[in-house]
Amino acid sequence: LNGFMQAVVSIDRFARQAGRLATTDPRWAPLRDEAQRHVLEAARALVYWLPFYDLGGGATRYSLTSGPAPFKYRVYHTVLLGLLARIPYVPAGWRADFLAYRHRWGG
Repeated sequence: LNGFMQAVVSIDRFARQAGRLATTDPRWAPLRDEAQRHVLEAARALVYWLPFYDLGGGATRYSLTSGPAPFKYRVYHTVLLGLLARIPYVPAGWRADFLAYRHRWGG
């Protein structure tokens, strides 16, 4: 879970950088747009899959085939969910879901 969320955060970081570069070089705009599409697809997948990683009581899974994630991973999950919730072009409802899981998992 943490690896997937980190990848999405990193793609968004690239999209923002490409957007800044597109202000002076329009060739960056298609790369920004493609990166944003990938972020949106991944955000949709996360909204779907997050319940499968929720073990209740603030516990999360490290993977779908494992038991509870160690505390440090749960903390990392909450940090990443907070970053995902700040992506402005992700639909507000999905951002609210990210924040709800962040809160549920102790963030």
